[in-house]
Amino acid sequence: MKIYFVLYLLNVVKISSFEFGMLKAVLNASSVLFLFVGGKLSDAYGRKSVMLISVLLEAVAKCILLLSNNFAQLIIFAFLEGISYIGYASIIPYAADRAPSKIRAKTLGMLNFILMVSSAPSPLVGGWLYSLSPAFPFLAFIILNIIIFVMGSKLLLKR
Repeated sequence: MKIYFVLYLLNVVKISSFEFGMLKAVLNASSVLFLFVGGKLSDAYGRKSVMLISVLLEAVAKCILLLSNNFAQLIIFAFLEGISYIGYASIIPYAADRAPSKIRAKTLGMLNFILMVSSAPSPLVGGWLYSLSPAFPFLAFIILNIIIFVMGSKLLLKR
């Protein structure tokens, strides 16, 4: 969970540190439980489909976070946020399926490098957006996920 999640939940929503711990536990538990399901879904329906569902589910979870009025709704956010991690179970297998066997390790290493480098500035950007308004990091994330979902859906429908 990025720092602006912690700041938002503790300072804006005003949950206790115990409630924060409960949310994180729900998120982790749903993530662990559904990663296995995500792998099976990915094998059955295709890796792209699972990644797209994950992106959409993550945007829905962020909307619930921003619109929540009580702790029960925050639990739903945490549960859906954890389930949305099923897409991560598909990224590496998707790349492995397409990489030539002779350079598969190099390809996967490069993918991990690109993912890490591209995510490196996200805490800085999220912190800056948070300084403008506590909701802005989440709104930006929702907008980006909707764009990714629409573009990914178009690519998926072309095949």
